[in-house]
Amino acid sequence: MKKLGVFFIVSLMASLFFCIPVQAEKKLVVNRKTFGCINQGFMETILNYQAQNEEVPFLRALRVGLKAGICTLFEPGEEIFLVKHDPQSQMVLVKKRNSNQAYWILETTIK
Repeated sequence: MKKLGVFFIVSLMASLFFCIPVQAEKKLVVNRKTFGCINQGFMETILNYQAQNEEVPFLRALRVGLKAGICTLFEPGEEIFLVKHDPQSQMVLVKKRNSNQAYWILETTIK
């Protein structure tokens, strides 16, 4: 009898889980060639180099990120999907089409 009760509760919980509506991701478009990184802190470091016009460290860090696979490039017109918005940093976490990997990019590079 106990097994039947446990089975009923687990079945009920599972059915409730699958009935919860999933919020659709908002589709966005990249408005200029840009880059994004998996790690928000690394992205902030690269952006700081860029803001301070430190071209050599900026390019070096971006190259390292691209080679290591922790950064990627986005092309103008590319469709992306919003995962999270961080208003304090003015960055958004986005995913490319048919990808599970999310990247932080500047909010100003999307429309």
